[in-house]
Amino acid sequence: MKETITGSTVAGRYKVTGMLRPGRMGDIYVARRLEDDAKVAIKFLEPALFENEEAIARFERESKVAHAIDHPCTIRVLEFGRSDHGPYLVMEFVEGELLSDVIEDKGALGPERAATITARIARALQAAHEKGVVHRDLAPSNVVLGRQGERTDLVKVSDFGLALLTHDDDEESTHLTAVGVRIGTPTYMAPEYIEEYELDQRADI
Repeated sequence: MKETITGSTVAGRYKVTGMLRPGRMGDIYVARRLEDDAKVAIKFLEPALFENEEAIARFERESKVAHAIDHPCTIRVLEFGRSDHGPYLVMEFVEGELLSDVIEDKGALGPERAATITARIARALQAAHEKGVVHRDLAPSNVVLGRQGERTDLVKVSDFGLALLTHDDDEESTHLTAVGVRIGTPTYMAPEYIEEYELDQRADI
């Protein structure tokens, strides 16, 4: 399945040109939008989850949550759809690398750079929290560092697939974020999440 994605056309509008990186719920590819030749990223749901309705619903909701936040320090999700390769999300393409890879390759960041990145992550969280969204999986693997000029980090928080909507009384939302099912990055989980307490925005800090 994965071998056939590169070179394919999705929804008649996106030409997939190559693999970008693996993701938690599916691999992410680089594509070209045919109408204007713009570069985008497309995340395809993992084939093993094609029959998992909860996973598909969570995938679709990631699109809605990210679209609602719409902040310069978050990855913009442009479209959710279904193709021959399964459900997909079209996202803005950011040239860069994951914060987790930077730390692994180069070690601890210097104080000034770490403070700059942290401040921009905080701005993204503020925008999310003002919309009643708790990310629940904020970790270096979900932060993309691009370049803005020669020295300034372009910081983008990604992957709102596990987000909790604190003011959402909808039964579907409650089901998708059910208490007792702990998913995410274990070493970055809030104690309240692990202990199954009710969560609010403080769990992201």
